Amino acid sequence: MNNPIPRALRLAADAIENERDAIAALKDIVELLSDANIAPEALSDDGLLRNIITTIPHFVFWKDRDCVYQGANAAFASIAGFENPTDIAGCTDYDLPWKREEADFFVATDKRVMSSGVSQLNIIEPQKQADGRDRYLETSKVPLRNEAGEVVGILGIFQDVTERKQLERDLLDAKDAAEASDRAKSDFLAAMSHELRTPLTLILGPMESLLQDHVAELSPEVLRIVQCSHRNACRLKALTDDILDFSKGQAGLLAVAGEWVDLSTHVREVVGDMQPAALAQEIDLSFESEREGIRAYVDVRKLDKMLLNLVGNALKFTPSQGHVRIRLSHDAGRFRLDVTDTGIGIAPEDHARLFQRFVQVDAGSTRKYGGTGLGLALVKQFSDLMGGSVELQSALGKGATFTLTLPTGSDQNCGPASEDTPAQGTSREDARRRALSLRTSAQQASAATLQPSTEPQGETREGELPRLLVAEDNGDLREYIVNLFKADYQVEVTGNGAQALAIARTFKPEVILSDVMMPEMDGHELVKHVRADERLRTTPIILLTARAGAEASVSSLESGADDHVSKPFNPSDLRSRVRAALRLHRLNVALRDAKVQAAETERLAGLGRLLAKLSHEINNPVNVIVNSAGSLREYTDSALRYVATCTAALPEGELTPSLVKLREELGWDFIKEDFPLAVEQISEAASRVKDLQTDFRLFLRGEHAVNLEEGDLNASVLSTVEQARRLQAVNATIEHKLGVVGQVFFDHPRFCQALLNI
Repeated sequence: MNNPIPRALRLAADAIENERDAIAALKDIVELLSDANIAPEALSDDGLLRNIITTIPHFVFWKDRDCVYQGANAAFASIAGFENPTDIAGCTDYDLPWKREEADFFVATDKRVMSSGVSQLNIIEPQKQADGRDRYLETSKVPLRNEAGEVVGILGIFQDVTERKQLERDLLDAKDAAEASDRAKSDFLAAMSHELRTPLTLILGPMESLLQDHVAELSPEVLRIVQCSHRNACRLKALTDDILDFSKGQAGLLAVAGEWVDLSTHVREVVGDMQPAALAQEIDLSFESEREGIRAYVDVRKLDKMLLNLVGNALKFTPSQGHVRIRLSHDAGRFRLDVTDTGIGIAPEDHARLFQRFVQVDAGSTRKYGGTGLGLALVKQFSDLMGGSVELQSALGKGATFTLTLPTGSDQNCGPASEDTPAQGTSREDARRRALSLRTSAQQASAATLQPSTEPQGETREGELPRLLVAEDNGDLREYIVNLFKADYQVEVTGNGAQALAIARTFKPEVILSDVMMPEMDGHELVKHVRADERLRTTPIILLTARAGAEASVSSLESGADDHVSKPFNPSDLRSRVRAALRLHRLNVALRDAKVQAAETERLAGLGRLLAKLSHEINNPVNVIVNSAGSLREYTDSALRYVATCTAALPEGELTPSLVKLREELGWDFIKEDFPLAVEQISEAASRVKDLQTDFRLFLRGEHAVNLEEGDLNASVLSTVEQARRLQAVNATIEHKLGVVGQVFFDHPRFCQALLNI
């Protein structure tokens, strides 16, 4: 036989080098030694093996046939109270600091191993150590044999698993606490559901009486309110029933109460009750049966709930123009219901957890579809209870098929109805109410398809109603809010956050009232985008949320919202908060306008100071021009008269050549015809500059002066046209046609300036 010692040495060396695998290696050593004839002296005499056993980071000891310790490593000697491992030789467990009952247990285990010759592995042993601490040890003991194969002792190797045992106890305690908490929560939910059913009955009963017997007596507005309230009361009733059923299932109190039913007829009726919800979403809902007359002994109420939950989910996750198909088939004592939709589909990695309670694949604050996450958990619970199963086939973007399989059963498979199990008539009415509640879910699912307004709105004009933007994905609640405000506000509505932002950029609301949980973009993200838009950042935003308490309020305000309202809200309180937000917005607008006006006033004041300086600098040269033009005009008139007198004194045609040449050099035609007009225009232009200076000064002082004088309008036109002709930088012809205009009163300088500008 091969000597196992070398292999044991290698395993021990590996354990020392890689401490993470030490436990596994030690077990290999134990198993190896347990299959070999290893004499105790081999453990004492082989120096290398002894060195490894002494230094290995676990506890090792060996005893002889009489359960007397023959040796140990340093780790074991330490917990036994010895400084030197050799001091333990010759001691028994009764000499060590163990309790008497612990020593009895150790010795009994040793004798069992030695008498049977069979190793005992992974024994959990309690131990009182030398320092007084209680520990738990996981021990493996193998028999040691001499060359003749006789058992002459044992080898023990163990590790301290006290922390692991404590962790296991902690986990068990936590599990027990979680289960107790879960039971308490289920008990509480069940109790609340029981308590809610009475007031819900008193709500639904009178409403249904009104809708059945007194519709003609209700005004359209009151009828609309009653129908909306009835739909949502039905939805609340369905939710409380689901909670109660699930709590009973958790407590093991659900019973199956069977009755024979024609499945083909019954399922067709249930699907028919759900047609209004399908039509509300423009979804084609259909049912087909493999054959008529398929009968089964089933709990009708539970079957209806399973069917309504499966079809309700299909309608909720299928877009408009989609299809939902329900097919009934029967084979080998079982019937099968397939619910197939063309909806958004479910990723394969989500299939397993989809049937867990409170699990929703479409989760988070931007989820498009509502729900509690109990529906499919109930389907799974009911199908298991009735001896059936539910399966799912789906992929993202490819729709889904839920398959419910149940036994056709017999009256031996179902017990009698319990006190909580309603009669068939009541069950049928419950099914109709649940089907009606699906209409609310359908409206919520279609809310996200609301299109934003495409016509941009201008700023609020005097006398217009203030603008309010409402973003809420629940159709009934959205309609209720609109009715609260439509008399006093221009209201724009939408069903999701992304559309709300698009509407805000064109509608420019004075207040935004938004839900927190909405499709595509939640309320907090909407606030972030509004605050980042320069045109909208001062718009007040009030967030509506189903969460209550200080934490929800802090979360809303820290996101940048101006106010926070928890559902359910008091309508008067909501109106007051919107009015307060509107006042705040208009105050901010007024302050902003005042700031702009102050800046404009300061700008004009600066411009006035500049113009005053310029006016002073311009005034002197303008006066010189005006005075010089007057003198030049007088001189020109005198010179022309003198020349005319001299010319008249000369005989006709006797101008000397020298005079002719002089007249040509002087430009006599220009002096005689154009020069007087040029002097006149210089004088008039200078006068206009003086008048403009006067106008500027009056304007800056907030005054206006118009000097109306009787004058010749045609003359002013001719004068301005001539000035414009002289100012032309391009070669162009100015045509004018004057009519017969009498004397009129007008401000000559301002008229000429205006005409020149034109």
